[in-house]
Amino acid sequence: MSSRSYRRAPDVLWRNVGADVILTRPKTETIAELSESGAEVWRLLEHQSTARDVAARFEGFSHAAAEIEAGVKALLDDLVWRGYCSRDDR
Repeated sequence: MSSRSYRRAPDVLWRNVGADVILTRPKTETIAELSESGAEVWRLLEHQSTARDVAARFEGFSHAAAEIEAGVKALLDDLVWRGYCSRDDR
């Protein structure tokens, strides 16, 4: 996988709601809900990280490390596409 790093977009408003995270951005009418593992990925983005670094925090789950990393990267790329995160390409 690449060494792209991801970070939360500075204008995102978010809140923990139980195990989930709710996201929105100013001047938009949309909200996103991240459940369980997606919410945990968001929480781990408190500091800029790569998909590999975030995926490593999920070690011990029943999936292979490469599969976890691919899923984390797909989520992060989706969050970039929706404007909730930014990505630094290296």
